[in-house]
Amino acid sequence: MPDRITRINEKLKLEVSKIVERTIDVDDAIVTVLGASASPTLEHASIWISVYPSSKIQEVMESISGSIYDIQKEVNKRFKIRTVPKVQFKIDRSEENAARVEEILSKDK
Repeated sequence: MPDRITRINEKLKLEVSKIVERTIDVDDAIVTVLGASASPTLEHASIWISVYPSSKIQEVMESISGSIYDIQKEVNKRFKIRTVPKVQFKIDRSEENAARVEEILSKDK
C-alpha cells in the first residue's frame, strides 16, 4: 500500500505542476510545486508549493483559490483511480526558515 501512495504522490506532484503552470498567472511570480502528500485513504492531498518572490504569496494563493475548482476538475480527469484525492495547497516556508536560521547564526559569530 505505501508504494501505491508514493506513486500517487509523485503523479500528483507532476500533474498538478503542469496544471498550475498553465492555470495560475501572477505577474513576476514563480510558482514551484515541491511535493504532494496524499492521505492513506486518498480522500485528501496536500500540495506543497513555493513562491518567488515571497511578497507574491498572497496574490498566488488568491489566484489558486479562485481556480481551485478548475484545478481539481483537471486532476480528476488525469487520474484513472476510483477515489481521486481532493487537493489543498500549502505554502512551503522551509527556505525562508533556513535563511532566517543562517542569519541568526551569522550574527552570533
